[in-house]
Amino acid sequence: MTSALWLNGDDVHGALDAFEPVTPLVEELLAGDGGQPPAATGSYRGQEVLIVEDPAMAVSFVLSRRAVHRIQRAGLTAAVARRLVGPTAATICIVGSRESATVHMTMLAKRLENVAHVAACVLGDAADRSVAPGTLDDLFMAGVSLSVGNNVNEALFGANLVVIDTAGVELRVDWASPRAVIVNTSGQDLPAAVVERAATVYVDDLRLLPEHQHRDFVRRNRTGCASSNGRPRGRPRGHRAAPDIGDLKTLLRGDRCAPPFPARFVLVELLSVGTISRRFALGIGRAALNLGLGQRIENPRPRQHGE
Repeated sequence: MTSALWLNGDDVHGALDAFEPVTPLVEELLAGDGGQPPAATGSYRGQEVLIVEDPAMAVSFVLSRRAVHRIQRAGLTAAVARRLVGPTAATICIVGSRESATVHMTMLAKRLENVAHVAACVLGDAADRSVAPGTLDDLFMAGVSLSVGNNVNEALFGANLVVIDTAGVELRVDWASPRAVIVNTSGQDLPAAVVERAATVYVDDLRLLPEHQHRDFVRRNRTGCASSNGRPRGRPRGHRAAPDIGDLKTLLRGDRCAPPFPARFVLVELLSVGTISRRFALGIGRAALNLGLGQRIENPRPRQHGE
C-alpha cells in the first residue's frame, strides 16, 4: 500500500530550500493548452489539500493547498519582476498576510538583483507581523533592508515594484515610483486610480479575459473580449482612452521587440493563479521528502472532492 506524507504550510514553504518554482511555473504558463494536468483536490484535517501520487517513490503527497498557492503566486511574481523591473536598485512593497508576504519577500530577494529595501504591509493582528528568523537571514545575506508595518501607503512610498496579494486594498498609487510595476495576484479589482494611471495592463492569459468581464480593467477597455486567436480586438472608434491590454507571455518569452523595462506605470494582472498542476505539486512534495519534512499519516487517501 502506498504511504502518504502530510505537508502543512510550514513544510510546503520549507520545501523551497530544495525546489526552484519559477522555471516550472513559467514553462507551464507558456505551454498554454499543452500544459500539465491539474493536481487532485480534497480535504484533510479540515483543510483544502492537493493530492498527488508518486509511484516511483511509493508515496502520496498531501499538501496544504493554500500554501502551494502562495508559492505559485510568489513564483509568477518573481518571473514578472525579473522581466519588468530594471537593473536599478529595487524598492519593493508587499501587501498581504504574514505568510504570503514572507514567501514573496524571500522569493524576490533571492531571484531579483539589486534589491535595496522591502517594505511589507502585513494586514491582520499586530501579533501576526513577526518575520521568521530564516527569512531575516535570507534578506540580510542578500543585503536587503526590511521594514514591516500595517500602513499601505507608507509601505508604498517610492516603491518601483508593488505586490498586492490580498483583496480590498486601498492605496494612493501616486506615492509609488512613476515607473512602478504593480503585480496584482489577489484576483480582485484594485482602486480605479491604479487602472487609470497604467499605460499598459499585462495579463498572463488573454484567453481568460471573457471570463473576467466584471473586472474593472476589462470593462474600461473594449478589448476585453478576445478574438478567436486569443488576441484582444481593437478598441471601437470613439471609445475613450483606456490602458492597453498586453500579453505577458510575449514578454516572458522575449519575443517582443520592446524595451523590457517600462518607461511608464505598468499593471500586471495574474488571472491564471489558482489551478495547480500535478507536476508542480509533485516537485514540492519530492523536495519536502528529500529534506525530511512532513508527517506520515495513517490515512493513505484523504477524501477527494466529489467523493
